[in-house]
Formats: sequence, structure tokens, C-alpha cells
Amino acid sequence: MKQWLGRSLKHKLSLLMIMTTLVPLFLMMKNIGLLDTYGALILPYTAFELPITVFLAIGFMASIPREIEEAAMIDGSGWWRIFGRIIFPLCTPIVATISILAFLRFWNDFSFALVFINSQSLKTLPLSLSLFSDGFGTDYGLTMGAMAIAVIPTIVIYLVMQERIMKGMVAGSIKV
Repeated sequence: MKQWLGRSLKHKLSLLMIMTTLVPLFLMMKNIGLLDTYGALILPYTAFELPITVFLAIGFMASIPREIEEAAMIDGSGWWRIFGRIIFPLCTPIVATISILAFLRFWNDFSFALVFINSQSLKTLPLSLSLFSDGFGTDYGLTMGAMAIAVIPTIVIYLVMQERIMKGMVAGSIKV
């Protein structure tokens, strides 16, 4: 109880939102037969990532000049060709940013995997790391070694894509 009172309001609200969505999601996944499948994780992850994706993409796409679209229309391009050949290639920084942020956010997720996955072969990395600890003790050496290996992909992806993340986050923020 003391830990709960010491947390910030933002942290408390995020915990409550996660906990209030887990039970209905569990019941829904059970009714449609998706428990203990990859779909049980993919669907909620996608649904929870959509709001920030739309927010970032709209901010970025608003900075693309309309004159580019108008010039392509004058040249005889249709809407799909304009999107596929002009707009989407211009949006690669924001697509990369959204992909990287989603990967970093869901790579470490524990709660959804704990509730939706039971079989050992489907368990995610954080859920598998929890097996090093039981009710009687923890092998800290083994746990720390496994955590050091588990964090390597996250660090590598961030270091390789750091420039794209910054470009994508800043590109839609300035209105010309």
C-alpha cells in the first residue's frame, strides 16, 4: 500500500488502465479462441499502438506541401500512384520512428504475455526471464546474465536507428 501511495498520478492511471483492460481482453480472446496464440498479443499491441501512430503520422503528413500532390495530379497521376510513389517515400522517417518506438515498447511487455500466453514455446522474453525466480529464491547471476543478453537487440536497434528516430519525432513538429 505504501508503494501505491508514493507513485505519481500518471503512473497510477497507466497501471489502472492496463489492469482494467486485461480482464475484458482476456474474456474476448477466450471467446474467439485466440488464447495461447501469437494473435492474442498482436491484436492488443496493434490496438494500443494505433493512437500514437495516428497522432505522429498526422503531424508529419501535415508538413508535406500540398503543391507536391497538386503537381502530381497535373501530371496525370491518380491518388494511389501519388501515395505510393510520392507521399509514402516522403514518410519513411515517421514510419521508421513509429516502428522503432513500437518495437521498443512491446519488446519488454510483461503483463499481456503473462495473461494471454500459457504454452512454454510461445512465451515472450520477459516472461521467460521470470522463470529464473520462484517463491523460494532467485539465481541473480543467471538472471542478470539473461537480462544482459535480452537487452542487446534493443540497444542495437536503437543505436542503428537513433538518427531516424530523431528525424521522425522532430519532422512533424514545425509548421512552415
